[in-house]
Amino acid sequence: MRGRISDGFFLCRWLIRAAGLLAPGRERGAWTRRRLEEARQYRAFLQERGETPDAIRWKLRDFCRQAFAGGLRRRFPEGGPREAAVRLARSPRFFAAAVVVLLAGVALASGLFSGMRTLYGPLPYPDARRLVSCYQVHFLSLSWGVQSRYIKPWQEKSATLEGLAAYQVQNLTIAPPGSSERTEGGMRVTENFFTVLGVKPFAGRLFQPGDSAGEPLVVLSHKLWRTRFGSDYGVIGREMALEGAPARVAGVLPPGFWFRSHGAGVWTLLPDLSRPDPALRLVNAVGRMAPGVTEDSVRAELQQIAWSTSRFRGGAVRVTRLSTWLRPTLLTLLLSFLVGTVLALTIALIQFLRSWLQRGDAPWEALRYWAFFPLKTFLLLALMTVAGAELAARNALALQASKFVVSLVVDWASVLVTVLVVRWAILDQSRRCPVCLRRLALPVSSGSWGSSIFEPATTELLCDQGHGSLWYGEAPTTLGEIRRWIKLEDSWRELLGREDKS
Repeated sequence: MRGRISDGFFLCRWLIRAAGLLAPGRERGAWTRRRLEEARQYRAFLQERGETPDAIRWKLRDFCRQAFAGGLRRRFPEGGPREAAVRLARSPRFFAAAVVVLLAGVALASGLFSGMRTLYGPLPYPDARRLVSCYQVHFLSLSWGVQSRYIKPWQEKSATLEGLAAYQVQNLTIAPPGSSERTEGGMRVTENFFTVLGVKPFAGRLFQPGDSAGEPLVVLSHKLWRTRFGSDYGVIGREMALEGAPARVAGVLPPGFWFRSHGAGVWTLLPDLSRPDPALRLVNAVGRMAPGVTEDSVRAELQQIAWSTSRFRGGAVRVTRLSTWLRPTLLTLLLSFLVGTVLALTIALIQFLRSWLQRGDAPWEALRYWAFFPLKTFLLLALMTVAGAELAARNALALQASKFVVSLVVDWASVLVTVLVVRWAILDQSRRCPVCLRRLALPVSSGSWGSSIFEPATTELLCDQGHGSLWYGEAPTTLGEIRRWIKLEDSWRELLGREDKS
């Protein structure tokens, strides 16, 4: 019997020590020892009453539950955890922690910024610095590719390029034997496409010269081969349906390979570009520069070759490094971040000098108060910029035709969010205590909206640490919001039951 009772008390002691972790650190040891002594006395009392071992065990467990409740009361003596959470939300530390949590959430949701790591990391091609994208500038400096009529002359006459390949992004429908049709992201490319990129096959072979004249061929991405075909090497050389017509699987691309997007899983050949086909009027082109050649020299040569062809069409030729061309334009995002940060710093500097020189506030107190304003603006704008950059990178890696519209939305959204962040930061700063930087609370309204002269509508906010109160008018004026900060005496801190933690 004593062993069973002892086992129950052994668990009770550990539960009380765990409950002691909830108590404030400075009184945790004394509180735990007091509770352990009370548990021993309670156990002895139950034994003297002749309680059964099972009854003693259950009552000791109930005593431990009360110990956890007591630990919470010691940790949150004023209103419980809910009131403590509300007070915590008013502190400047909570704001910094919230931004860090949001940034961590964005990082986890994006796979640790997988879009930016893909585009700003090394490209999966040998000597990728020599790869360039060749295109024409069309209406409003936009580009939808290059006229397909120039591909053959460029391939035959260019001396600055070791090779030039064309491709079109297109969703393709495939149906492996015994499986239903499924639409996959894919590309139609010229025979020398993978040769220009310098890619070697993982299994089977890639496209070769003369394949366009033979039976239709398909090359699969490693991811599609692994997920849709179960890493079956027997699929190589097997027929499957491509756009409703039979095609033979030639090979599988190496793992880690991607071009334009990870979503491109099916690769097939472009028809003969010399044929007049409206669907082939515009294509994309990628080339590999010869050693020691610059982009400007390639552009000048391709432009001259295009002019020498009959009936020159389209805009000026542009040549850009492939790594640069694949990446999204983040100029608007970065400018929004820079302008918002500089604006916040300018406002903070002006207000600090005004508080220090005109009103005679304590320099350290005014500096601390107005330094918090650009800091929180910077953190929010940095969060917006990082999230916007990841969204822009994922949009650049997408295959859908609406990429241009999405990029415009991201740019305009960054400008709007910057304005809203600066506006919110100004309003939030005006509702914080100049001493402890906590959000003011306990609003009290007075006056009347119908009497803007004798009794105007006003609101008074109080610092929950007892440092002062803020009075401001509700009615808008030509001079903006009228505010007045009133410092409170030390007796207010005793009345509020707080200690000055500033």
